[in-house]
Amino acid sequence: MKNSYNTYLTIVLIGLFAFGIGCNKTIEPNLSEFGFDYYPIEIGQYRVYYTKHIDFNLDGSIDTVIYLTKETVEDTITYSDGTRRFLLSRYSADLESDVWNKDSLWSALVGTSTISVSEANIDYIKLSFPVREGLQWDGNALNNRTKELYELDEIGVTYAYDSLNYASTLTVIQSDLIDPAKLTEDDYRIEVYAKDVGLIHKLKLKINYCDPTKCSENGTIEDGAIFEQKLIEFGKE
Repeated sequence: MKNSYNTYLTIVLIGLFAFGIGCNKTIEPNLSEFGFDYYPIEIGQYRVYYTKHIDFNLDGSIDTVIYLTKETVEDTITYSDGTRRFLLSRYSADLESDVWNKDSLWSALVGTSTISVSEANIDYIKLSFPVREGLQWDGNALNNRTKELYELDEIGVTYAYDSLNYASTLTVIQSDLIDPAKLTEDDYRIEVYAKDVGLIHKLKLKINYCDPTKCSENGTIEDGAIFEQKLIEFGKE
């Protein structure tokens, strides 16, 4: 009887020891499964964009400006809750120039389930994790602007423009208001992110159409703007 008890006690102790080892093991989450690799960020990274800005003025004139935008990750701040804020220095240059002029400082806050970017001191939640088709969130939740539902679309698809091709991308639809009759307004805004690259394409189109009772034909643009950025170079300095 005593031997049976000792055998039982040994088995229990072995089980508790094994359980203790299992409980103490730390399992690191695979961030790529959440989708964080669509927004890779570290100090020294840079991205260069071809930028086009078109303004439609009330007097009927159109102003077009084309230039280069460079964004560099300069520094980082780690908070007590584990979130990290990366400081993004932004520069602009003429197409034919290699002289970069610093024009602004943005920042990106990488949390456990979101990435937000402060643009001109206004915070926007750019991405939400884990990524999945149709996921929605309020892009303006961190600022005092009207609620806007952003939505994830076309996750993992190839994306090509000009001579560039990216194997795995996702699209964030920030606004999808298109008036097919061109009687009121268009407000179409998207951002496309590529895995292991980051933001590769941004398009913002906001057009107000002239009241058809006041204009000679439908679809006449009263005022508005088109802003587009395309990634042309990225790396680490």
